[in-house]
Amino acid sequence: MLHGIKNSTYDVDFIVEDGDTMQFEIDYKRYCGGMIDVSARSECFGIILPNDYRTQSTYVDTFGNVTLRALSIIDVIITKSTRSEPKDIADINLCIGRVSTEDVLKRLADYYFGPVDDRVRKTIHEAFR
Repeated sequence: MLHGIKNSTYDVDFIVEDGDTMQFEIDYKRYCGGMIDVSARSECFGIILPNDYRTQSTYVDTFGNVTLRALSIIDVIITKSTRSEPKDIADINLCIGRVSTEDVLKRLADYYFGPVDDRVRKTIHEAFR
């Protein structure tokens, strides 16, 4: 249970900092099974994360030469808002109250979402009303 919010998700999302993302996905599925999404360094759901996302994240565990970290709650909220699917909105709602609206809106300024920028910002503002 990351950040003490919920026990499970549909899948696990990985950002591979160094190495081959495709090989990581193959190896993970071979040894661990399950649904995963793999992104290249500094990306999540196709958007570029702010430069400090790693220092804002939380250490989870180390397995051999793989270090697992969890995105900060604020970065989870913002990246989930890029998809705005019902399951993502439900996850965002579970996070509300754990961080301040001001902190989320301040962090939002560190992101650029390209053509979906207005939709993402609208989703965040609606969630934190």
